[in-house]
Amino acid sequence: EYLNKYDIPLENIIAVATDGALSMVGRYRGFATYLKEKVPGIRTIHCVLHRQNLEAKYLSPKLHEALQFCIKSINQIKAQPLKSRLFAKLCEENNELFNQLLLHTEVRWLSRGVCLQRLVNLFDSTTEFLNEINPVLSNELQNNKNHIFYLADLFGKFNDVQTKLQGKDVTIIQARTILLGFHVKLNLFRSSLLRKDYKYFSNLQQL
Repeated sequence: EYLNKYDIPLENIIAVATDGALSMVGRYRGFATYLKEKVPGIRTIHCVLHRQNLEAKYLSPKLHEALQFCIKSINQIKAQPLKSRLFAKLCEENNELFNQLLLHTEVRWLSRGVCLQRLVNLFDSTTEFLNEINPVLSNELQNNKNHIFYLADLFGKFNDVQTKLQGKDVTIIQARTILLGFHVKLNLFRSSLLRKDYKYFSNLQQL
């Protein structure tokens, strides 16, 4: 309907990127299959945004463990309205900029960086609150503080790249340039960390 509405000739389409969901790229049915019937020579690829999100899941065991502690802590506070309200009150008493943590969802690839950054912003209030309801989890957060702050920085950088790749006006050439530029930056980030220079990692720099 969209192609017909804007009078886009099907023969002009040479490739299609999807998020990989079965309904999109199914072998026997789905959008990509339907499009291949209309345009036999079309090439189907996995969306670059979703590929990046999948790659970002492969963390070292220690970082993965730290991330799980973050998710558990957030869920512990957000799961019950009463705890959420008490936490908000504590944040206000501590003069925090925010009074709520943000949930992490697998479906939205930007949520991981955003929820980690909010946790970092409210780290002291979070550990203080958890110390009353779950001292063990509070202690785990404290022990993994460096890893958590690093993860917030890392996923923040992933989010910056992924945000730049979105939008109907971004061409494949621009997307490739953004990704190649980020690949070069990764080497710069790595060498800076090896020198214990945290100027590119604002959260780590606080520590």
